Amino acid sequence: MASLSFKNTLLTLTLAGILAGILPEIALGQRCGCAAGLCCSQYGYCNTGNEYCGTGCQSGPCTGSNGVVVANIVTQAFFNSIINQASAGCVGKSFYTRSAFLNALSLFTAFGTIGTVDDSKREIAAFFAHASHETGCKISIYFFPASFLKDRKTVRKQKIYIEKSVNQSIYLFFLCTLCKIEEDGGASKDYCDETRTDYPCAPNKNYYGRGPLQLSWNYNYGAAGDFLGFNGLNNPEIVANDSFVSFKAALWFWMRNVHSLMTTGQGFGATIRAINGAIECDNKRPDLVTARVNLYKNFCSQLGVAPGNNLRCDNNSNSFKSFSISIS
Repeated sequence: MASLSFKNTLLTLTLAGILAGILPEIALGQRCGCAAGLCCSQYGYCNTGNEYCGTGCQSGPCTGSNGVVVANIVTQAFFNSIINQASAGCVGKSFYTRSAFLNALSLFTAFGTIGTVDDSKREIAAFFAHASHETGCKISIYFFPASFLKDRKTVRKQKIYIEKSVNQSIYLFFLCTLCKIEEDGGASKDYCDETRTDYPCAPNKNYYGRGPLQLSWNYNYGAAGDFLGFNGLNNPEIVANDSFVSFKAALWFWMRNVHSLMTTGQGFGATIRAINGAIECDNKRPDLVTARVNLYKNFCSQLGVAPGNNLRCDNNSNSFKSFSISIS
């Protein structure tokens, strides 16, 4: 019996040693705190080689990195042009900061650094377009005849967007970006997918939209928490209470679900589908698709880059023309 016990102990120690040797990237990959020289793959595992450092690579020595410094593109002036659209009453105006974004970005070194410089600018424009749309205040749309533009005294002195449809009627909405932190009425909505037993919902916890990309659902909070090192299932509120965590969670979602769509040239329309396609794409809400596209085109213009092709996720590409003006 003693001999058998010794053999079992030896076998256990041997297997433990083997597993420790062959599975280090899995242990690290749970949160992707990769050691120096290792890439964090799109699935959150650490290693080297094209499978880890190629398409979807989130951080580390990702292949194709173009040397772009995102902070040189997302300048304080660029960030201010977004946050200053929020009114004084917007809780996001003091919550979202450039420094929180850049600090969070240190965990995702592949963001905005893959492909050409123009590719980098397009990805940055796309991220802030979606963040602006997701956190924008409620928009009231008003219809006017085209002659309305001649009477500038009826409009307050601020930058607005004017949309002109094919029938020449005009509607406008006021920009209001990075305004909210939490989803309107989110606490009354059910974002618990009970089929996801890997991320079981905690009692009395709500997984509604929070942060720049309005992170939602228990499985996203759980997975983001595993990756970033916070308890997403038991403390989802941290995404709305800590601006650093808020941007980290948004960038986690982006790198996992959206980043490769931009770096492989699938266009802004594919990113709309990845973020809210079930509600907006395939002609369900062409107005919301248009709003996202307009924000993206505006940010591309600010960054001096063409928006590229495949901007929509529906077949309404010719339904709207848009331009921006400053009313004085």
